[in-house]
Amino acid sequence: MNRQERRKQQFSVDAKKDATVNEAMRIESLVKRRFDKEISEAKRIGINIAVRDLTAAFILSLYDEFGFGKERIYRLLRKVTNNLECINEGHLTLDDIRSWCEDKGIDYKLIIGEKTNYGK
Repeated sequence: MNRQERRKQQFSVDAKKDATVNEAMRIESLVKRRFDKEISEAKRIGINIAVRDLTAAFILSLYDEFGFGKERIYRLLRKVTNNLECINEGHLTLDDIRSWCEDKGIDYKLIIGEKTNYGK
């Protein structure tokens, strides 16, 4: 094999390596996008479950302790939904809500697993 043939063969090997590396990078990118999408979906589902369960705990407390019936609970949920829509539309921020709570002297920081004496 002469020098020109060896170069041609080496070029062919290098081109195959480049093609393999490019294909590997393309596959890695596809897998990463799919993985990121799956992670985002899992987070969304987890957040929805947590919010749903927290809402149920509040509803139970409102019903048992404060005598809220179905209509008052639904009225409250409509109001909360309206506030969340205002946040999504940019008319209200979570900082606004936190400031409002602080201005009213309400400690809104719920820490799961710790005993608290809210308002006492």
